[in-house]
Amino acid sequence: MTPTAEHVRTRVMPPPPLHEGADAWVHQGIGWWRRRQYARPDFAALAARLHAEHATLASLPDKTLDERLESHRRQVRRHRHDCLAQATAALPIVAEAARRELGLDPYPAQFQGALALLHGTLAEMATGEGKTLTIALAAAPLGWTQLPVHILTANDYLARRDAANLARFYARCGLDSGRVLAPMAPPERAENYAAGIVYTTGKELLADFLRDRLLLGPWQDAARRVARRHFGASLPASVGRTVLRGLHHVIVDEADNLLIDEAVTPLIISRESENPALVEAVQAAHRLAAALAEGSDYKVDERRRQVELTEAGLDRLAREAGSTGSALLEHRHWRRELVETALKARHFYHRDKQYVVADGTVVIVDEFTGRLMPGRQWKQGLHQAVEAKEGVPVTQPSESIAQLSYQSFFRLLPRVSGITGTARECAREIWAVHRRPFCVIPRHRPGRFRPEATRVFARAAGKWDAVVAAIAECHATGRPVLVGTRNIAASEELAQRLRERAIPFHLLNANRHQEEAMIVERAGERGSVTLATNMAGRGTDIRLGEESAALGGLLVIATEPHRSGRIDRQLFGRAARQGDPGSGQLFLSCEDELLTDFLPVTINRLLRLALAQRWPGARLAGVAACRWAQSRAERAAYRQRLAVFQQDRWIQDNLSAGRPDFSP
Repeated sequence: MTPTAEHVRTRVMPPPPLHEGADAWVHQGIGWWRRRQYARPDFAALAARLHAEHATLASLPDKTLDERLESHRRQVRRHRHDCLAQATAALPIVAEAARRELGLDPYPAQFQGALALLHGTLAEMATGEGKTLTIALAAAPLGWTQLPVHILTANDYLARRDAANLARFYARCGLDSGRVLAPMAPPERAENYAAGIVYTTGKELLADFLRDRLLLGPWQDAARRVARRHFGASLPASVGRTVLRGLHHVIVDEADNLLIDEAVTPLIISRESENPALVEAVQAAHRLAAALAEGSDYKVDERRRQVELTEAGLDRLAREAGSTGSALLEHRHWRRELVETALKARHFYHRDKQYVVADGTVVIVDEFTGRLMPGRQWKQGLHQAVEAKEGVPVTQPSESIAQLSYQSFFRLLPRVSGITGTARECAREIWAVHRRPFCVIPRHRPGRFRPEATRVFARAAGKWDAVVAAIAECHATGRPVLVGTRNIAASEELAQRLRERAIPFHLLNANRHQEEAMIVERAGERGSVTLATNMAGRGTDIRLGEESAALGGLLVIATEPHRSGRIDRQLFGRAARQGDPGSGQLFLSCEDELLTDFLPVTINRLLRLALAQRWPGARLAGVAACRWAQSRAERAAYRQRLAVFQQDRWIQDNLSAGRPDFSP
C-alpha cells in the first residue's frame, strides 16, 4: 500500500467548532449568504444547459460514448482533490450512460440535484422526484477520483436494491459497486468496501469505523505506520484486519434522518460481560417496582420521561429489599437506580411501540421509521429492565469499549453532502453543526397535492371512529388510501376495526417488514387500503394505478401528529408524486402523545372542553396547539442533540490523550 493510500485509509478531519453567542449569529448569516448562490437563476440555468447538452448525445455511437466517458474520467482523476469543474462537465455524458443502461432519462431537476450534491450541500428534493438517480449521477464522477465514495441509505433493503439496480450504470462508467449489509462478515465487508461506489447504511459505516479504530489501536496515525514499514518492521496483525479503505466522499440519502433524527443515538461497540448478580438484581427490581404505587411511592414526569422515588417509596424499598435475595439491592444506591430504571421500563417503554418481542428477545423499533433494529440495546440497564418486564431471558450486561454519535461522526468526514424530501425545517441546525449549506431543488412537474382540513377531537375514541369512517368512504369509491400510524400497536388496533367493518387492507409495520416491497407496490391501486407505521415514509415508491388518478389520487391519512413536523411532511409526501394528484389529512385528539406531553395540562383541558362543547374556533385552536406542541418538542430534541454533542466532545478531549486524530 502506498503512503498516500495509507493516509487516506485512516484520515479524519478535525471537527469545526460549534459557535456560540454572537459568533453563532454571524455564522448563521454566512450560511444564509452561502444558501443564496444555489437559489440564483444562474445555478438553475447551468443545470438547464447540462440537460440540453445531454439531449444532443442521444445519437452518439456506443464506442464514442465510451471514449468520452474515459476522457472525462481521466480529467477528473487528474484533479481528484478539486474536481468540481471537471465533474460538472462530465454530467451530460454520465446521464447518457444512465439513459442507455437504465432506461432513465434525467430531467433538469435531477441535473440540478446532482450539481447540489457535487457542491457539498444539503439538498431538498421532493419525494418521488428521482433522488436515487440524482445521487448516482453525482456519485459516478466522484468515483473517478479513486477516493472512497459511500452512499448511505435508510436501511439494508434500499442499499441492496440500489446497488443491484445501478450496477450496470456504474460498470458502463468504468466503476465497480458494492453494498455492505448487516449480516456480512469482515472479509466480505472488506471486499465490498474496496469497490469504487459503496452502498450501505449509516449504522454499518459508523460501526465499521469504530471497529477499525479499535483494531488499529496506537497505529491510527498513518505516518507511524509508513515509518515502521520504511524501516522494515512489521505491524501488528490486527492492523491488516481493518475493512474500510478510507472515508472521503459521503452522500447521505434521507439526510435529515441521520443528521437530525438519529443524531442523538450513539453507536456503541460493546462486549458482553458476565454478571449473574446484576441479572438477578434486575429481575428482583422488576418485582419490587410492580408493587409500588404511583403518587405515593414515586412520581412520573411524562414530558421529561423521568421517574423519581419519593421518601416513602425509598423507605418501603429499604424494608422489602432484604426479602429479594439480591445482595446488590441491599445497597441503597444500587437499589434506587435499578428500581427507577424498572419503573421507566414500565411507564415509558411499551410493547409494539418502542419494541417488539420476537423469538424470545426484545427488539427495538425505530420511532422515526417504524423499522426493527436488531442488535441494538438501550444502555444503562434499561434493556435488561424491559426484558425482565416482558418475562424473556435477561441478557448479560455489556461493557462499552467505543462509542460515537452520528452527528460527531459526520463532522469528522472530509466531504459530506445529503439529499432528502424534508430538509427546510432543519437547515439552520445542519449548517450550524455540519456546515452544509441548504439548497431547494424545484419540482420537475408542478405539485398537485391538496391538503385537507385537519380534524381535531377531544377524545381518541372519537378520532379513531372518524378515521375508520373516512377510510370506508374512500374505499367505497375505489380511491386508494394510505393510513400512517405512530406505532405498531395503533396500526394493529386500526386493523382490527377495519376487520370488523369488513374492509380489506394491507398492513405494513415492523412485524411485517419482509412484506414491504409487495405491499407498497399495491398501495396506489384502485380500492387499496394500506395501513403503515412510519416505515412507508422513507425510501419507498408508491405508484398510482391506471384508474386511481381519476378518483383524486392517493389519500394519505395521518392518525396522529409526530413530534417532528418533518415526519408528518414525509408521510404526506407519499401522495401526489411527479405531478400525480393526491391529498393528505391529519387527524388528532387531545389524548395524543404529542399534546399530552408538550402542552400544559391547563391548556389541554381547556382545548378538550372547547372541542367537546363545539366552541367557535375550537378546531383552529387545536391546530395551533398542535403546532405549538411540535415546536416545543423539536426544541427539546435539539437540546438533547446538543447535550450528546457536548458529551462526545468531552469524551474526545479527555480520552484521546491529546492525539490530533480521533480515538474512540
